[in-house]
Amino acid sequence: MVTFNGATATLALKSAAAFAATISGLAVTDTIDLMGRKATGASVNGSDQLVIVNGATTVAKLQLTGTYTGATFTIGSDGHGGTNVTLLTAASVPPLAGSSQAFIAAMAGLGGGASGSSALRASPAISLNAMRLLAPGAH
Repeated sequence: MVTFNGATATLALKSAAAFAATISGLAVTDTIDLMGRKATGASVNGSDQLVIVNGATTVAKLQLTGTYTGATFTIGSDGHGGTNVTLLTAASVPPLAGSSQAFIAAMAGLGGGASGSSALRASPAISLNAMRLLAPGAH
């Protein structure tokens, strides 16, 4: 495993296609330098692999740890015949699906009755009232 540690860090890879370690800690402004290799684009696939291409040819697939879906990268010359791939924007983390429903279902168990349980599941506003009942000093 290779870990980025610090702002504007650079990982220089002489043979990116053969690089097999997992990369962690990649953050905005961090760069992967493909020494001696040209590239025209980079994106993250569904397996959190950074796929670097030169036209239609895959130059490298680098395994990342964490979620990078939605992250964007810039491609530029490294000044020595290779390519710098720099993380431009971080991944956007979507809200957890169903998280409010899980809370409402958990709160329904506090009411004890079947009718109270149905009411809590039906209305998010009621779950806010249930939260107020649990606030310090409210019981």
